[in-house]
Amino acid sequence: MEVKGNKALIKDTLLNLNSLQDSGVVERMLKSFSKDYTQKSDDKRLCYEEFAKHLLVLKNITTKLEVNIEAMACDGDVVFTHHTVRVHKLNA
Repeated sequence: MEVKGNKALIKDTLLNLNSLQDSGVVERMLKSFSKDYTQKSDDKRLCYEEFAKHLLVLKNITTKLEVNIEAMACDGDVVFTHHTVRVHKLNA
């Protein structure tokens, strides 16, 4: 996948977190990612399977996620984002 495509994929995924509760959203997101996908956040690295579990946990414990993308940069197949997420939890 070209770099522009990688950046667009990550941006779309972050923005689609706002609709995580909609039917089929998690499954559609995961189909867009390679099984070799890894994510590093706060010095924790997630493989594809851990990323998938993370999305499902978010879906099950939240009512809404508001994502604000501060900045994005690409280098080859690496996409860096600086973003914040406001979480609205169930039973909060």
